[in-house]
Amino acid sequence: MTEKRVFSDKYAVESEIARGGMGVVYKAVHTALGRGVALKVLHSQYSGDPAFVQRFLREARAMARLDHAHIIRVFDVSEDAGSHYIVMEYFPATDLKRVILAGEELPVDRCLDIAEQIAQGLAYAHEQGIVHRDIKPGNVMISETGLVKIADFGIAAAADEISVTATGQVLGTPEYMSPEQARGDELDGRSDLYSLGMVLYELLTGRTPFKSISKMAIVGKLLYEDAELPLDFGPQVPEQLRELVRTLLCRDPAGRVADAATVVSRIREIRAAIEMGGAQPVPPAEDAGEATLVMERPPTGPRASATTGMTGAQPAAPATPAAPAETGSGRAPTPADLGYAPQPPRRMPALDPKTRTMVLAGAGGGVVVLALVAFFAFSGGKSEAPHERASALAPTPIAAPAPAAPSPEVVERARTLADDVAKLETRAAEERANAEALGADTRVAETFNGARERQTDGVDRAATGRRALEEGRYAEAGAALDEGQSFLTAAIDGFTAARTQAASALAAEKAEADRQRLADQRAEADRRRLAAEAERRRAEEAAARRDEAAARGEAPREQTPREQGATIARSTTSAGRADIEVVGEMLAVFKSAYEHRDLPTMAEVSRITDDKQRFLKEIFSAYASIEVSVSGFNLVQDRATAVVTIERLVGTDGNTVIPSAAWRSAKLSMRKRGGEWQRIEW
Repeated sequence: MTEKRVFSDKYAVESEIARGGMGVVYKAVHTALGRGVALKVLHSQYSGDPAFVQRFLREARAMARLDHAHIIRVFDVSEDAGSHYIVMEYFPATDLKRVILAGEELPVDRCLDIAEQIAQGLAYAHEQGIVHRDIKPGNVMISETGLVKIADFGIAAAADEISVTATGQVLGTPEYMSPEQARGDELDGRSDLYSLGMVLYELLTGRTPFKSISKMAIVGKLLYEDAELPLDFGPQVPEQLRELVRTLLCRDPAGRVADAATVVSRIREIRAAIEMGGAQPVPPAEDAGEATLVMERPPTGPRASATTGMTGAQPAAPATPAAPAETGSGRAPTPADLGYAPQPPRRMPALDPKTRTMVLAGAGGGVVVLALVAFFAFSGGKSEAPHERASALAPTPIAAPAPAAPSPEVVERARTLADDVAKLETRAAEERANAEALGADTRVAETFNGARERQTDGVDRAATGRRALEEGRYAEAGAALDEGQSFLTAAIDGFTAARTQAASALAAEKAEADRQRLADQRAEADRRRLAAEAERRRAEEAAARRDEAAARGEAPREQTPREQGATIARSTTSAGRADIEVVGEMLAVFKSAYEHRDLPTMAEVSRITDDKQRFLKEIFSAYASIEVSVSGFNLVQDRATAVVTIERLVGTDGNTVIPSAAWRSAKLSMRKRGGEWQRIEW
């Protein structure tokens, strides 16, 4: 595929963004709107599978309904020259996996902020009944301002439909896959929460618990082992946060947090406790005889410096671990069986009672060694009271680090966004007014109302961003204004589409009115012509009667109304000319009454059964306009036939409907009895 390719004559590819197992992501531009978008084009092996494509299209269209600040929005799904693709929001950012691989240790509060934004997006998606099924760092995008969005919604769900192939291969990412997903069970939102717990653990520690284990071995452990994962946190992680991660990674879904909204609340509680100083790093444990230090498993890479360099702490020989419990299937797995072996507790030797050394991991990753005098301090050898000794040994609370000053780039970007968003607000208001001028709020209410909701959200986010900008919270301002920009851009697109659709509906209404006016004019002309012809025949017969009466010497007598009506139906020539005129007039009246939804007149010229009457009432009430034709006319002696066809229906919403072939046409028949043509039967 070349970079110059244009999909569906409107999405021009500019460059390749990423390539993965499911497809390729391109940066493109909508040539008509000038809007940047991202195209995800499926690989040919998926496009060639009809079952997958059907599910893919269904899921992608469902995802187009998701509209949330922390989810990459889907605008369209289509196919071009055999290539199925999704049109998505273009979000300039990097994925979380690259952030983790960079090796820079993230502060606990930053990890919580990322996890909270992911949980907010999941809470919204789960409320809509959609489970992501592939939450992992590679599917989480984070911008320079810290805004987080979940990507690849719907595609993972489509892959899950055919996740088990003939060879037993499971599609997915084993490190982040819940045990129930590995088993192929029916999933709910708690499966995504397990994956979120694994992402949060990796953010906090820089790794997953499956280091140096093959992917197939991970799947085997998820399928066949019952033990909870051994989690290895650094001392900077508060106990409340550790407990949250353990709960999210519980093997049994019933043991996890109930839903994503609760996860958001838990994270906010932990962040508030950290800010208030109530959530402290976990200190080393100690007892009355020996100072026992439980060593956290040292992280690899740049994080390793946080737990190395300690002096005066030589480990004793590790105690032999208790034998694992036996299960019905045999010996329970040991840590070595799982491919990782966390270090057993290391015990510090007893120190001189005059001086005890406590090792604490500093908030910045360095090691602080504090010498605490236990019995001889400022007293000339006098021992301290027990409560004074306990106070001296208590760990000093670690204050949360002061927020770093924003970079000039962040400040400038926030201010630029504020100007851009103000322009978008003006343009959105103009596009809305243009759409309303064409009656879009009533003609295409669904499209118009969707755009109006996005405009409201955009204005709200813009106001939040401007307040943050005035208060000097530039990163927060940039994130809010970025969301406002996305909402307002979508609103402008929506109002533009509503205006276009309303213009088309208005043109269709005008064309329909013109067609109806012409039909009425033709019907009126036919009625006048037939009435004039009937009047001419009545005049001729009246003159003939007067002549006959004069020849007999009698006074002329005027016809009664019934006799005048019978005159129309009387055959006067062997060629059947009058019959054609009479039948033609009856059919013209029938057609006009049908198109004007005049049921009483139709009943006068035709026999209507109960079923036919119900049918006519239904379509007369459901459609504002009906266009019919009468064709196939045939007259043989005293019998005439024709076919009435419903050509077009216009609903009360202005949409044109093509009638079903099952009830579109009906055969009409007429008989002449006793010199008179009877009512139409159909």
